[in-house]
Parts: sequence; C-alpha cells; structure tokens
Amino acid sequence: MTMRRFFGYLLYGVGLMTALLAGGCGIVWIVDLIQNQSGYKSLAWIPLLIGGSLVFIGYELFRFGLRMIRSKPPQPEPTDTPDTQN
Repeated sequence: MTMRRFFGYLLYGVGLMTALLAGGCGIVWIVDLIQNQSGYKSLAWIPLLIGGSLVFIGYELFRFGLRMIRSKPPQPEPTDTPDTQN
C-alpha cells in the first residue's frame, strides 16, 4: 500500500465519520428544538448552519479521499538514454 492510498483511506474514513456524526447530531438538535414547547423554534437555523458546514467539510474530505484511493499511481517517465548493460 502506498502512502497515497493510506492517506486516501484515512481521509475517506475521517470524512465519512465527520459527515455522519455532524449530520446526525444536527438532525437530533433540530427535531428537539421543533418538538420542544419552550419557544426556541426560531433557533432551528443554528444547527443547520453549524452542522451543515461540518457535513459539507466531511463530505469534501470523503470525496477527496475516494479520489486519492481510485487514482492511478504516477508512472515513471521513460529515460532517453539507451540501456547499455549487456
């Protein structure tokens, strides 16, 4: 496994966990604010703003890691000198 694939898997996992946990936490907060009768329904945009930005960051890390995993390793450039070992 190359370092590129290792960091790709690392970003893949961190991004997926960030997006899922931030999204789940945001949903719980929004549902709680809407169902709660304490009059804080107008604050439901705050978890959307904070949680939504974290979900976006996690999603982009996930995509970047997936792109690193799927990319082909760079091929070495051919040399112009002929092989002189006989």
